[in-house]
Amino acid sequence: MGIRVAWVALALAAAAVGGGAMPAPRFACAFPGCEQLEPPLDEGNGLGGGAWALGPEPVDAPPAADIPLGRPDEEMNVPGEPLTPEDYANAEKIELLAPPQDEDSPDPLEVAGLFEGDIAGVNASQVAQGRNAIRSLQMRWPRGIVPYVISASFGVYERSVIAASFLEFHRLSCIRFVPRTSQLDYIYLQKGVGCSSHVGRSGSGQPISLAPGCVYKGIVIHELLHALGFWHEQSRGDRDDYVTVLWHNIQRGMEHNFQKFSWNVMQTLGMPYDTGSVMHYGMYSFSRDRRSPTIVPRKPGIQVLGQRRGFSKPDLLKLNKLYECQGRDPSLPSPTPVRPPSKPHTCSDNSHLCRYWANIGECQKNPTWMRVNCPVSCKECGTCSNYNKLCVPWAERGECIKNPSYMTIYCAEACRSCKTSSTETSDCINQNKYCEAWARDGQCQINPSYMLKFCKKSCKEC
Repeated sequence: MGIRVAWVALALAAAAVGGGAMPAPRFACAFPGCEQLEPPLDEGNGLGGGAWALGPEPVDAPPAADIPLGRPDEEMNVPGEPLTPEDYANAEKIELLAPPQDEDSPDPLEVAGLFEGDIAGVNASQVAQGRNAIRSLQMRWPRGIVPYVISASFGVYERSVIAASFLEFHRLSCIRFVPRTSQLDYIYLQKGVGCSSHVGRSGSGQPISLAPGCVYKGIVIHELLHALGFWHEQSRGDRDDYVTVLWHNIQRGMEHNFQKFSWNVMQTLGMPYDTGSVMHYGMYSFSRDRRSPTIVPRKPGIQVLGQRRGFSKPDLLKLNKLYECQGRDPSLPSPTPVRPPSKPHTCSDNSHLCRYWANIGECQKNPTWMRVNCPVSCKECGTCSNYNKLCVPWAERGECIKNPSYMTIYCAEACRSCKTSSTETSDCINQNKYCEAWARDGQCQINPSYMLKFCKKSCKEC
């Protein structure tokens, strides 16, 4: 008995020593210039041998399948560095794979177990009552500008796929994904459970889950379209004219995912039914055995329903119509990009744990993340620094002009965009007769490299 009590006491003491202190943050080194971290060894982390490390991933390879489909990676789910010029460069050269959609492959969109598989924050009764984001202007993102935060858990390849998805929106619509600074409403790309998103702008930091198995361009676009206000295509009231639902093949208890809604709930934006939409279910969604289709096309010759490669033409037409992308005045000349100007940023910590992390040395171990997200605790307020060791070569190759949303914040010194006494005391004026029109058109956020310098009054920067 005495031996047993002593053993229990020893175990409790060990637990207190090992778990009593707050753990150090684990930041991913999956971006250019990030230092390799060396957290304490953990025998129970399942990595073999107890060593905990984050090695670089080859950009030309798909993400490693070391985490089962849909499993969250919450240990690493802390805010990371916004997408870098390197991520966007990688997006142009990687091979973008499409997820398998045959009967032998599970559908990642079903894993989260939410309404219709991947729609968060809603249930069937709410939708039936007419609470539809598409019909609510308040749930659209103002001017199509969507601030984002991205988890540090995504690797090099995954960040490149997300960057490629953003670029599709930037090239084909007026939607702009910009790194969050102080905006109250934003999306938070993270590794949660399965693939999921809220529909429309739901307020505060709304999560978009991209767990292992979800980081394909078509799936990322699918979830981003949810966040922008779009429901699944097969929920339309006229769907029975184009597809047939095979109710007997649907998993028991999942029938509600195939309900359709009346026209006073769903808004089609005047577009016909699109069997090839990136927002359409696949033929085997929620199938009992993955070999019996649950939804099939009525029109002969259609072999596949839905796809996860990217936008269909009707997808783009609806997106641009919902956000009035064609409503911009084409007679207005575009502002000419110049070297990024100075822009004041509120100096504050983004986490209540910043002071603790600073005290244990994270400002020195992980300066890329800490100096931006914990500037007060790291005593960085008022300084003009480069937060990435590649800032100088990036600036030399013109990234200050090409990517001002990243470079003016993280490479201020290299871009010479630091605030000086002359800029602080400059007159609050517009230096172009089109400034007011450009500001109304959203150019203060879309093209800050010009607007915040030459249209200060219209952009309310002084």
